Amino acid sequence: MKIDKEERWTSSDGIWILRTTRQWLPRDLDLLRPIFDRMRTEGPDFLNANLCLAEEIRLSLTEIDAIEEELMNASKAIASASGLVAKYKTRLGQMCDSICATRVDSVAATGISDRCVALGA
Repeated sequence: MKIDKEERWTSSDGIWILRTTRQWLPRDLDLLRPIFDRMRTEGPDFLNANLCLAEEIRLSLTEIDAIEEELMNASKAIASASGLVAKYKTRLGQMCDSICATRVDSVAATGISDRCVALGA
């Protein structure tokens, strides 16, 4: 897998090869659009003459892949946390309702006023 990531943008016999997936293709093409435009105006040897730029592109693609992976992990964590918050909010609401209902029953039986009754809970 690491070899694949390192070989995503490479040159073989003077031909530049972009290894991508259907999911990454629009993003990769958008990222490389300025390079393709320069290759069109400066000729196909533009990257061969600027190997430093080609290496920077390769590193950028790898870093962007890592960023997207971290964003997916963060998204999963946020969804999980949101689910837990909703679960505990419901649970606490049910606990308060049951406690207030118990207090209302005891107030009705004893006639002593309670905060839950005063708050209308």
